[in-house]
Parts: sequence; C-alpha cells; structure tokens
Amino acid sequence: MKKIMVCSLGILVVIAFSACAMKKMSHEQISGSAALIRAAWKGHVDRVKLLLDNDVNVDLQDPWGDTALMIAACNGSVEIVRMLLEKGANADLQDNYGNTALRIAAKNGRVAMVRMLLAKGVNIDLQDLYDQTALMEAAKNGHIDIVRMLLAKDADDELQDEFGNTALIRAAQQGYVDIVKLLIARGVYINASDNNEITALMHALGNGHSEIVRMLEKEKS
Repeated sequence: MKKIMVCSLGILVVIAFSACAMKKMSHEQISGSAALIRAAWKGHVDRVKLLLDNDVNVDLQDPWGDTALMIAACNGSVEIVRMLLEKGANADLQDNYGNTALRIAAKNGRVAMVRMLLAKGVNIDLQDLYDQTALMEAAKNGHIDIVRMLLAKDADDELQDEFGNTALIRAAQQGYVDIVKLLIARGVYINASDNNEITALMHALGNGHSEIVRMLEKEKS
C-alpha cells in the first residue's frame, strides 16, 4: 500500500492507493506503453488474444519492470493470466521492486491465479527487495487458502524478510488465528524473532490476540 500525505490548514490527510491502482495510474500516463501491457491492465481479453495470436513479446517489461502477466495478476484478470501462461509467459520475472506475478496474486488473494501459477512450476520462494515472499504476503493479508496452497508446494515457512519477519510473525501480528494454527501444525519454528528480537508470541501479546497467545504458549510448553 502506497500512501500520500497532504497537509492543509493543519489537517493531515492520508490518501491510500493500492499497489494495483498505482500501476494503473502509471500506465495511463505512458502513451508509448506496449500494447499488450496496456491491454492487460485494461482487462481487454479480446485485445490480448489478438496480440498473442500475432506473436508479440509476452515477456516485455515496462520501465518499472512490469510484464503483462504481473499487471493481469494485479487486476484480477483470470482469463488474461491463463492466456499469457499458455503462451509461455515467464512467471518468475521480477519487476524493479522484486515483485513476481505469484507474489502479487498471493497478496491480493487471487486464489485461481495462484493455482494456475503454481501449476506452471513457478519459484515460490522468490523474494522482493525487502526479502518478502508470496507466503509472507498471503499470511499477513489473511489469505488462508493461498497459504495452504503454498505450503502444499513446500514454500519455505522459515524465511525472514529484511526486518526479520517470518510468515508466522506476520500472521500473529495481524491476529489470523487459522493461519497461525496452520503454520504451527506445519511444524514451523515458533521462537524465531524479528530484528528487534520480538517473537510471534510477543507480537500477539502486544496486539491483544489472546487466542494466538494461548496457542503459541501451549506449543512452547
């Protein structure tokens, strides 16, 4: 989530844009964007099909490193994602921030897209510039079905991001009981701590997530 802060007459106004909205805004401002990328973010299925039938470069990246596949994953265009993958789109390409189509889909709760991407054998543990993974994104945003799918494909549940957060820590911070339960059942290391030496249990305690506190304390005993 990108936030723009504006101060006016002593009042602080915070305008929040989703990453997907920011991508759309960027492409609207570029008249020279590749036709396939433009068609993908606009969700024009027929236009995408026509371009693919004419053998355009399916993996072309814009100045931000976005591909048509990433844009479609961001927008929720399932049919466009399917067509791009069938045409051989490289799902492991990363944009300038290290995002992949899988990480974008996982973050936004796109279950059908995640399933399609996993079926293509994508690298599920690729990390972005902040060392975040698709599993971390799904865990911190409460997308339990995607967490299950990623774990079923052996996603590394003990990787840590730039700040030392694991998928368990992220889920505990947000109070996602079922995801914490799932990770515990998986056998995740519950005593991992972030860069401030704060564990998942400490985060849950500090945020008032009592059920998660009980679960983690029981696991420690």
